[in-house]
Amino acid sequence: MRKKNLLRSSVVTMFLILALIIGPMEFLAEESMSTEEDHFTLSIMHMNDTHAHLDPMPKMVTAVKEVRKENPDSLLLHAGDVFSGTLYFNEFKGQADLALMNVMDIDAMVFGNHEFDLGEREGG
Repeated sequence: MRKKNLLRSSVVTMFLILALIIGPMEFLAEESMSTEEDHFTLSIMHMNDTHAHLDPMPKMVTAVKEVRKENPDSLLLHAGDVFSGTLYFNEFKGQADLALMNVMDIDAMVFGNHEFDLGEREGG
C-alpha cells in the first residue's frame, strides 16, 4: 500500500511540476500581444524506469545533448525508478547512475518506489 501511495504522489508531483513550468508560460503568452516572434517551441524529453541499466546511458547522454543543441527550449524529465538491482547498483549504490544523470542535466525528477530499495535515510 505504501508503494502505491508513493507512486501516486510521484505522478501528482510530476503533473504539478509541469503545471508550474507550463502554466506561467501560457499566462505570459495571453498577456502580451503575440506575434510569430513571441512564440517558441518547448521540447520535452522524458524517461523513467531506467533501473540502473547503465549500458544505454552514453547513447542517452548523446541524444539529450543533440536535442538540446537543436532545441534550446527543452526540458528533460525523469519519472523515477532509477536506483535498483543491477550489478552497477549493487556495487556503486546508485552513484554511477547519479553521475550520468548529472551529465544529462535533468531538469526535474520525482521519486519512484525503487529509490527506497536501500531503505530510508535521515540527513544527507
